[in-house]
Amino acid sequence: MSLGSRRLQRVPRSSRASLPAGGFITIMFGRTNYQALVKGSPIVGKTKTLFDAANELQTRGLFGVGGVVMDRTSQSTRKNLGYYSSASWDDMANLRDNYGWHFISQSKSYEKFINLTTNHERYVESGQTLITLESKGHMNGWGCFNYPGGPQTAAGPPIVNQYFAGGRQYCTLRQQNTSASLNASGHDIYAYSTKGGRCNDTTAACYSVNVNNGFGDPEYHDSPDELADYLSPPPGIWRIVQFYRFVDGVNGSLAPGTANWDCTSSNWRNRWTGQPELFPWKTFIEALDRRTRAATCVHPAEVATTWGRIPPRPHAWCTRLLGIFNASLQKIYLDTALRKIVCQHVILFFIISTLDMRVLIHLQ
Repeated sequence: MSLGSRRLQRVPRSSRASLPAGGFITIMFGRTNYQALVKGSPIVGKTKTLFDAANELQTRGLFGVGGVVMDRTSQSTRKNLGYYSSASWDDMANLRDNYGWHFISQSKSYEKFINLTTNHERYVESGQTLITLESKGHMNGWGCFNYPGGPQTAAGPPIVNQYFAGGRQYCTLRQQNTSASLNASGHDIYAYSTKGGRCNDTTAACYSVNVNNGFGDPEYHDSPDELADYLSPPPGIWRIVQFYRFVDGVNGSLAPGTANWDCTSSNWRNRWTGQPELFPWKTFIEALDRRTRAATCVHPAEVATTWGRIPPRPHAWCTRLLGIFNASLQKIYLDTALRKIVCQHVILFFIISTLDMRVLIHLQ
């Protein structure tokens, strides 16, 4: 069954029939941040763009996976969110078609799941966003759901895991994904979130700059050697490294909580940024170049398919048709008693609409 030129699939499929033996890596970009902004504006040469990263990845045979916040994404313009700009749908189409990138959901509005109270709200923020992604030509979004901000509640996975292979959980460099962990009851997908922040030279002033994580603990800039090691998994292991925004050169003075940084040093230990999500460009390049290159770069749906974790996605055809023709019917669709009735009537409408009118007249 098709709608226009796009095939409606009951069971989601990834882009490669099978993956080679060995380890897997995914290079993820949180919220698909396009570029860091300083006082609402970029700094040419110092605030790197998503296409700068895409070019570096492509020259190394790699690609990125972006998490998309639907309400923060415009068709052609990049939304200015104060401290960063968000990639547009046109940007994502360019990255998909010319750089091999893939895109997954990071929710509709970026409302944290701990603030959601009903299953309908959880569905709208997660499963329903697949309709938007697929309408834009991103058909592998089901491979992973990036919970907004990371935290969730026990009520989240039962809804999310009906539509996605699993949900992202932040982890340390000692955690990783296996077939067993992905297929466990929670279907957690572990990702390491990279950190800028204080430098690692204990004798330098930047070692004491007041950059902390969300729990008030000191945040230190990641080692490129540790990241490179994490990007060199053995067979049967899948590791995800997530970046946000890249900066280069120097901007401002040594001050915490600001878009200031000094990434000029050739020694990674002396680079620092004033915010954890700002990451030194040189460290990013070093991490890519120091990995073993034995692992295969993948998007989540490929691994999920290979490891046999296909989400049920109930009434996938009906969901997609309802989303295209009348988004307001989603609440009706979610009602268990009406679900099959609505689905059957929508599909029946499409069948009847394809019949020759003369046949209908004859039947009358």
